[in-house]
Amino acid sequence: MNDYPHDLETTRGRIFFWIGMVIFPAFWIWWMRPRYFTKSQRLLGWIWFGVYLLGLLLQRELIGRFLPELVLGYPVIAVRLNLVLFVWFLVRCLGFQMFLMVAIVSVDVVAVISAIFVPSWNRLEEDMSPMRLLVFAPAFVLATMHLMLTPVRTWYKNLKAPGSETA
Repeated sequence: MNDYPHDLETTRGRIFFWIGMVIFPAFWIWWMRPRYFTKSQRLLGWIWFGVYLLGLLLQRELIGRFLPELVLGYPVIAVRLNLVLFVWFLVRCLGFQMFLMVAIVSVDVVAVISAIFVPSWNRLEEDMSPMRLLVFAPAFVLATMHLMLTPVRTWYKNLKAPGSETA
């Protein structure tokens, strides 16, 4: 492997990588950049993505039958996913003691936001409105922040290193 990412060297990184390959391979195929993975590994990832899409296309009737029930669970899934990604990001950035202080202070903020959010959410129609999918927007932002955390930290360390040029 060419300069393997440090996250994939840990057990946790390997577990999350393979969970991602099984659940949503398109995201992980994008993440498998040539710098880290060989051509054969990327090809295998693309083949798996093709098999995954083919399976979705062949099972569209089954998916269409269960999709309305799944959509009714979107708010619960999205809110939990957003919360877990946010907490995990804070722990990665702040450390446990600072995270505990942020959690204590942010209880009031969460209460105010949920008092505004819940009544507004109930006003949306029960059909498959595109607005309902916006509840996943924070999850995409948080996932991007997780992916960018290590490169930004590395860039910042290089910027602060002695002898580096600053503009």
